[in-house]
Amino acid sequence: MTKKNGNSLVQENHLTSRSSLMLITAIILAGLGTFLCIVQQSVGLLIFVALLLFAVFVSLRNAEDGFFLALAIGVFSGFVRRFSTYFFGYEPALDYLNVLPALIIALTLYSVSRSRVYKPKVPTWFRIVFAAILIAGFNPLGSGFAANLATSALIASFVGSYFLVQALPVNLDRFLNLLLILSLINSLYALAQNFYGFSPWDILWITEKGYASLYIGDGIVRPFGMSSSGAETSSLAGIGTTISVFLILSKKDMKRNAFILLVSLTALTVIGTRTFFILTFIGITASLASKSKGKFKSRFLLSLTFFAAVAIAVARILPPDLNSGLSRILGFIGGTEDYSTSTAPIHALNVFRGFQTGLSTLVGTGSGQLSVLANSQTASSEFDASNLVLMSGVIGLCALVAIYAGYFKQLLYVLKENSFALPAALGTIATFGQWFNPGCYGVTPMIWACLGFLFLARTGEKT
Repeated sequence: MTKKNGNSLVQENHLTSRSSLMLITAIILAGLGTFLCIVQQSVGLLIFVALLLFAVFVSLRNAEDGFFLALAIGVFSGFVRRFSTYFFGYEPALDYLNVLPALIIALTLYSVSRSRVYKPKVPTWFRIVFAAILIAGFNPLGSGFAANLATSALIASFVGSYFLVQALPVNLDRFLNLLLILSLINSLYALAQNFYGFSPWDILWITEKGYASLYIGDGIVRPFGMSSSGAETSSLAGIGTTISVFLILSKKDMKRNAFILLVSLTALTVIGTRTFFILTFIGITASLASKSKGKFKSRFLLSLTFFAAVAIAVARILPPDLNSGLSRILGFIGGTEDYSTSTAPIHALNVFRGFQTGLSTLVGTGSGQLSVLANSQTASSEFDASNLVLMSGVIGLCALVAIYAGYFKQLLYVLKENSFALPAALGTIATFGQWFNPGCYGVTPMIWACLGFLFLARTGEKT
């Protein structure tokens, strides 16, 4: 008879426990979902239950695949909702698709947390950040207790991806490949919207659910891909661009990555989100500097100065009417944008108001205003720094200082050492300032997974 050591027995018991939890959950949800679908004759609820059951059974076979599926559902949930609404009519149940990735991640994280095989270390900065999220959830101010609690639960589940990639553990190469594939598919769809026009289901959504930042000019709608917003598609394209550049410099699958780079960068350009465009080029600069010889800081500053000079020169030479998205980016970089029509001052004012409102109280005004649950009086300030302060007040400010202090220290280490976690680190650079966005249902957990890999670097534990 073959004897099993202690670790093997613990691992086996953990897998059995996780499988039992997932199976029981699947049975309960299947029964409840089937009953509600029959009673209410809801197509939206049927889609939600079908996707949830599929994700649960995938997770039963392989928790890592379940996590990857959750990210994919988050990215494509916008397309599924728009497509279903066009053919079957709008149903409130379709909005549940937004929380599906968070629910899958939370279930997987709970089952993994019961394991004694490996428990990731909880850094101090993470404890402070998580405390700020919880305080914002139990805050009755702002959008109200229910909206605050729901939004904090959503953010907390996304943030849980930080531990999930360490505890499973998730394979970094598979994770990067998934991000590149999702970026490619979503970017191709965005380019199709830009060059061939919007589909009927997209037009219906623009007409009935469109929002102000969807427009980049007088009646000009920016491409938004298959995700829930143009911001999420831009951030995903930025991630795909920076990672593909790094892999090309590393001489890995160069033809495939060159194609992904071309598609993702083009999509990022035509969408016209200036913040993500600039952050992406900072990420590319960091990647180039890490692969060059000499001191990293000198290489990075020299490369950044060069790219900035070229961008400004191009912005002033090219005509302003090339493409709405590109024109918007070039006008901002080159300083030729008309101040009277620019939205930059509005964004700056939102950030200022976020700090002003949040710091007026010790515990802020709650997290509900950061999501679609916000009421007409309160809304997101559009940037992590001011959003943390807005939702958690002085405590949020402490969380902001804690996370950025830990992040920049670890980031500098990874960049200087050319660590295995460098491509994941580039993903955090390309999305800096949007790590707590509850409206990016696929990208926000991706970012926290990237942070999970980033903080594994100093331990030397490659997954």
